[in-house]
Amino acid sequence: MQIRKKRLMLPFLVPLLLSACSTAPKKPHNLSQGDYSYARQYLSWLIEKEMKDANVPAVSIALVDDQRIVWSAGFGYADVAGKKQASGKTLYRAGSISKLFTATAAMQLVEQGNMDIDAPLTTYLPAFSIKSRFESDIKITPRHLMTHHAGLPNSRNAGMWVDNPEPYTRLVEQIRDEYVALPPRQAFLYSNLGYSLLGHAVATVAGREYAQHMEQALFQPLNMHDSSFQPSTEHMAMMATGYRDGAAVELVGLRDVPAGALHTSVEDLSQFVKMVFANGASGGRQIIQADTLTEMLARQNADVALDFDLEMGLAWFLESKSKVGGERKASHAGGTLLYHSQLAILPDHKLGVIVLSNAASGRAVVDKVADAALKLALEVTTGRKPADNNTEELPALVDAMENLPFPLEGYYAGAAGLIEVERKDRQYTARAIGKNLSLRARKGGWMSPQYKLLGLIPLSVSGLDGLLIRPAVINGRQVLVLRSGGREFLLAEKISKKAIPEKIHNWLGRLRIRNPDSAMPIEDIELAVEDGLIIVRYRMPVFADQQIKMALLPVADDAVVIAGIGRGMGETMRLLQRDGEQFLLYSGYEIVRATAQ
Repeated sequence: MQIRKKRLMLPFLVPLLLSACSTAPKKPHNLSQGDYSYARQYLSWLIEKEMKDANVPAVSIALVDDQRIVWSAGFGYADVAGKKQASGKTLYRAGSISKLFTATAAMQLVEQGNMDIDAPLTTYLPAFSIKSRFESDIKITPRHLMTHHAGLPNSRNAGMWVDNPEPYTRLVEQIRDEYVALPPRQAFLYSNLGYSLLGHAVATVAGREYAQHMEQALFQPLNMHDSSFQPSTEHMAMMATGYRDGAAVELVGLRDVPAGALHTSVEDLSQFVKMVFANGASGGRQIIQADTLTEMLARQNADVALDFDLEMGLAWFLESKSKVGGERKASHAGGTLLYHSQLAILPDHKLGVIVLSNAASGRAVVDKVADAALKLALEVTTGRKPADNNTEELPALVDAMENLPFPLEGYYAGAAGLIEVERKDRQYTARAIGKNLSLRARKGGWMSPQYKLLGLIPLSVSGLDGLLIRPAVINGRQVLVLRSGGREFLLAEKISKKAIPEKIHNWLGRLRIRNPDSAMPIEDIELAVEDGLIIVRYRMPVFADQQIKMALLPVADDAVVIAGIGRGMGETMRLLQRDGEQFLLYSGYEIVRATAQ
């Protein structure tokens, strides 16, 4: 399908936005307990401001206090051309919030005695298999899928975003010749593929099609009457149009239904949140047992060294001490090609918020609004102002790094891309995020990155202030650890250069995908060698115009893996031949030379 765009004039998006106040409403000295009037006023101002700044046509929000929806509202237009106002009932594609429902359905089957989440996945999907280069006897289980610790690739990208996608149930046969990125339980690797397999297992055990099972097991009992994984014509009429760069974009199909195809509203999702606060009960029915919910909201990965302070429940992302006043928080975000969402709760206070938006640029909007909403709700219910615990005093500066666990110089690969660390005299610099950064040595083996204009003038750069980095050896891997807001995370792994096989070397140059998905094009692919490393560059204009650069490490004469540990890393690209023609295979994409016809 060719994506068809209607160019719309969005600078003057909504009269509502034009009349928005330029400054935040004045906050009372003390908020009256149980009075959400200021919270609604402030959040309305914030939403309008953030929508305008990020060019987001519509945002819907619901604020939940135990068993009450204390506020539900829509801002802007669900459809700009049709002047259709957003509301609390407007439907959006909620993306990965879907995973909360898939995991909940799996745990219902556990309660019924029909599933054991610690049994091998093949117990429920006998046809499942995937190759591995690692020595590990650990079998992939549903628990591994729920916590993103199965070591699976992030997704099978080919065919994921297309009109009339193939059934997600075909993934089992499509990945048989693929490789895991890591053995199970080695590190957190977010995986849409894993949740599609979990949904397949749920449907198989339940004995009915996934969308139908979710309707009967969760949506109907929760009175989520407008929610669906397979929306009807009536539901689609309630959908907010998706936008990118100010243009309306036609919705395309999503193959990985259990991982991200939930269509829902903030008011429907509030029913799910209320069920969680009621210890699994809703409408006089026990949807799921209280002990099961406790397990889902308990950290599952405390023994995974490479996860550091990342806390993962069963589907839920956890923070034992969050930015919201240091309170325990559980959440899940969602992001698709045109929609962004956030669902977050403070379980100990039974406070929750859902924010949904209809633009590719809406990620920061839903996150910022959700955090602000929870902080205000906490103040309204407790009478105390949440302290900002996201800052900490930096260790004192020292002359130079001492007692390093390994030489810092070299290349690192991680979520921030490729990082090159160099040493001059006793000082280190890093080339990262498109900038040359000075690494200032601090006590305790820490470093703080600093950007200097022209290498001379220190400048504050958003995202760098307050960050700390240290080298460490974890499970035999040389890594850089990032500390932010008092929590530590894996930043990148050091790369060891390897000889480049001739078969791979022959593929240097410009490449193209011969079976592309029109909804998510990958352009300007180039394979090169730089400083002894295989480097791949490409662009994904759907997400950003910037060039993406990654290192590839040889693992065989005809195979390389994406360097690093993290989402999409460790995945394999293989050289294959079919009908006398060679091609590189990655995540279902067949990659050929750009000159090939």
